[in-house]
Formats: sequence, C-alpha cells, structure tokens
Amino acid sequence: MSDKKSLSETLAAQIVDQLIQSGLVCMEKRDSVVIKIASGEMKDFDWKNEINLAAEKAATA
Repeated sequence: MSDKKSLSETLAAQIVDQLIQSGLVCMEKRDSVVIKIASGEMKDFDWKNEINLAAEKAATA
C-alpha cells in the first residue's frame, strides 16, 4: 500500500484544516472527517453532527 495520498485526500485535508481553524470541526475528529470527505461518504447528517460537536466543545471550553 502506498503512503502517497490521493488528490481527494489532499484536498479534503486542506478543507478540514480550514474548518478546524474556523471552529467548525474538532481537531480530534480531523482524520475521520478527512477520510469521509475524500471517499464521498460525508452526508448532511455528518456535517451537522461535526459542527454541533465543535460548538458544544467551544461552549464548554
């Protein structure tokens, strides 16, 4: 198996990093969100869940 990332994974990682900086995704969830986006498995429910989790974490910090 190659360690080289696909273009989809590279783009997904860049997007998720921006979302983390914006407070919309938790850093702890980065890898799983990148994988879901790159594979096309990220659904609207998943987006809502990630954003809600990040908001809850920010509210308790």
